[in-house]
Amino acid sequence: MITTFLAIACTKDTEPSDKQPPPEPTHSAAPEHTGPTDTGTLPGPDLVATEENDGTLQVTYVMPELEVRSRYDALVTWSQVTTDGWGDPLVATAVPRLVLLEITVPPAQLSDLLARDALGFSVLSIWEADVDGQVFANLSDLASGGTAFSVDAYLLEDPNRSWVLGLADVDGERLSLRTAALLVPKDSSGATSARFEEGATTFSYTGAVDGVPLVTADAWEQWTVDWDQLGTDLLGRPYDDTVVDELFVARYTEPASELGSSLRDLTAPAEEVWRMPVGGFTDARLEFALDAGGGRFPGFTEGSTWILGGRCTTCLTPFPAFTFQVEVR
Repeated sequence: MITTFLAIACTKDTEPSDKQPPPEPTHSAAPEHTGPTDTGTLPGPDLVATEENDGTLQVTYVMPELEVRSRYDALVTWSQVTTDGWGDPLVATAVPRLVLLEITVPPAQLSDLLARDALGFSVLSIWEADVDGQVFANLSDLASGGTAFSVDAYLLEDPNRSWVLGLADVDGERLSLRTAALLVPKDSSGATSARFEEGATTFSYTGAVDGVPLVTADAWEQWTVDWDQLGTDLLGRPYDDTVVDELFVARYTEPASELGSSLRDLTAPAEEVWRMPVGGFTDARLEFALDAGGGRFPGFTEGSTWILGGRCTTCLTPFPAFTFQVEVR
């Protein structure tokens, strides 16, 4: 049994963070930049972002209801599913994880909160089962840490509680939902199984990297970015610097106007990507961002599309918390 930590809440934690500090400082006073002697006509290297620089995003989750008998060890099957909720191909036998989320909100409120990744501390428990190579499992196969899921103790009829049953991939420290349904325990139900149906679940979004670009020049040797004035994130929630733990710098050949359809994984179409930890910070020195081989960010250059993005690497949502385009002159 493998248990994955899933930080669905995007809410500030009052407890001290136990994260280790990054190996090098990720924020500081602006460094003394070097460049051409005559800088009067050049935009500077210190980028300050506000909400007008951020992109736009709207997410929708549509999930069917699967009614089952309360306190019954229902059989969950997904052998007929060939497409996930995002419209991507899904191989039923290659799904690594079956998950069940216990959420203390009524089902009618769930889709909106899930779309904004705003469930917060409403997520009471997360139960998982390793199902790689399988197309069915019983609810009793689920566990949370070393605790097995007890249908007698937990699977009770409750109109103020939601159960999200899902098939998920493991993406680093987060669970990536491929498809999902609302599991509805009913005392009067005779249903003893829950089956994922092809096309019953739809996850969709519309968005764009359409904020006012940050402007700089390629003459500088060092750059900083400050997003302390970002009041809300891309999903419309109050920005939380304790949850957004990664900043990335990405270079593209496509214009920013063509990147909206890639917001679910904005780094996938990039030519190059540099990343750095920023948990708890709202500013950064970009020379500390590293590519996959450990190379430092070399600086902005003309002729490419540049995006600065922030993300939570443990949250349920796959979407970035912000996207800033950088225009290089």
